[in-house]
Amino acid sequence: MNHHTSPKKAVKGQLATGPNTDSGVDLAERCRTRVSPMLQELLHIAAHTADTHGERVYAVGGFVRDVLLGVGDEDLDLTVEGDGVAFARHLAAATDGFCKGPSAFGTSVVIAPDGHKIDVATARRETYKHPAALPAVEPGTIRDDLFRRDFSINTLAFALNGPEAFILIDWYGGSADLAEGVIRVLHNRSFRDDPTRMFRAIRLEQRFGFFLHRHTLRLLGRAVDKGWIELLSGARLWRELRLMLAGESPVACLRRLDELGILSHIDADLGLSPDRLALLTRVAEARVELAETHADVLGQGWPGYLAALFHDLDANILRRAGARLALAPRTIQELVDALIAVERACQRLCTTDNLRPSEVVAALRGLPLEMFPLLLALCPGREVHQHVQHYLTTWRHIRPDLTGDDLKRLGVPQGPQIGRLLARVLAAKLDGEAISRESEEALIRSALVQLSAS
Repeated sequence: MNHHTSPKKAVKGQLATGPNTDSGVDLAERCRTRVSPMLQELLHIAAHTADTHGERVYAVGGFVRDVLLGVGDEDLDLTVEGDGVAFARHLAAATDGFCKGPSAFGTSVVIAPDGHKIDVATARRETYKHPAALPAVEPGTIRDDLFRRDFSINTLAFALNGPEAFILIDWYGGSADLAEGVIRVLHNRSFRDDPTRMFRAIRLEQRFGFFLHRHTLRLLGRAVDKGWIELLSGARLWRELRLMLAGESPVACLRRLDELGILSHIDADLGLSPDRLALLTRVAEARVELAETHADVLGQGWPGYLAALFHDLDANILRRAGARLALAPRTIQELVDALIAVERACQRLCTTDNLRPSEVVAALRGLPLEMFPLLLALCPGREVHQHVQHYLTTWRHIRPDLTGDDLKRLGVPQGPQIGRLLARVLAAKLDGEAISRESEEALIRSALVQLSAS
């Protein structure tokens, strides 16, 4: 295991100044030029609400980081020195939105009428009784709150109101690390306290092309060797893994998890062989290809990547790993069934030449749409890709003109025969053998004659 492998070369953060960014960045101007008008209005309302109720409110974390980098982040994280729960309710009223929460940690979520999500937390301190424990919290200052965060680049903040509004707060060297593209924990116990930070480090690393600070990488390796990942609940593990699989760079994140020895601590059989990594890469390529014409039907990406991760593994391994990730039994069974359906579709599409449209539809109809990228990754031939495109564009929408009532009117008795005959009509229509309602009726009459003769 190599804990000291670095990813691709870091891309420097797009900051105009270096370590002394707190005096050099005009955050008010950056918010005007880099934040959507709707979100600017929410910042203004939050500041006015804080003034009205005598609170000090801060924009914090990923929102501030992304404003400095100039990348889009339409969700807003606010921290209040005071009563964050009450502030969230006041903010919801001021925006004509609604408030959800608070959570067990005192965080509320305000949903604005335009759909923007605003997380509102009370500034707090956190302590951890043992590795991977959920933290015990108590009220604190904004400085306490920033110190409890995962990485220095997420400790940046600025007040929305008061005399220091829109002046960057950077007590922990976050702006310098952002400028250098460095991901650095704040203290040596960081991964011990919360092993999910290993997953978040990799997501940030791959999203921005940053790199882990040398000491942070050593601490991460030590955390892996100590087995602290195994102390996490399945639900917490699955949340982090799903965020990776649903994100911008799922294959790169999985590769990095494997390089750092993290995947095998989820399940010993989850390592990335060269063949499995190649399959995951082809799944990503197939999603890009399908998104060009069928983005509306692709659905979420994580089911296809998860299925590719388990492809060719025994169903018992899948069930064991699924249980470790606290997946619902129904979800695990759906994944098992989807993998079986992909294999069957591949067998029918890849081993038969000159398939008729009805045969293609019969092979693909039971396959969840999220699994089509995996199907294309396993069956890379041009003809299969054409079949899939035709199916998604046209064939899956075709229905017979006749209905079950029509068949009963034509003399078909009530029962399973109606379904079988409708399937024959559909196949004929797909294959161009029944091009009108009249020709469908003729097919049914002919079938009835054959049935009566037999």
